[in-house]
Amino acid sequence: MFGDFWSFIQTLVLILVSCFIYFIPYMVASYRRSRNTLWVFIINLFFGWSLIGWVAALIMAFMGDTYQIGQCPYCMSYINSKARKCPFCCEWLDAEGGGNVKNNAAAEDTAKAAPEAER
Repeated sequence: MFGDFWSFIQTLVLILVSCFIYFIPYMVASYRRSRNTLWVFIINLFFGWSLIGWVAALIMAFMGDTYQIGQCPYCMSYINSKARKCPFCCEWLDAEGGGNVKNNAAAEDTAKAAPEAER
């Protein structure tokens, strides 16, 4: 009776671990805030079953620019640090492309802690 249950649990764990390993390139691209995260996901989803597709997706995840988070000086929203216009308050930023955006390493930590501070 319990043999079937444990084989089911083992199969379920194997499937979950396999899915985790399969989508490592997408998780890396998402964690790095890569500009080509969507393409990494598409290539990983459709071609990741082959080793070549999986390695290509992993290489794409580590290559390319990443988005940098900054803060709008007008509405204090967290935006792309190279933005020319804030998408939240629609204020134009510096003409050089985000020179007025406050770009600091602690912006991400503050963005995560902001909902907790409002409580």
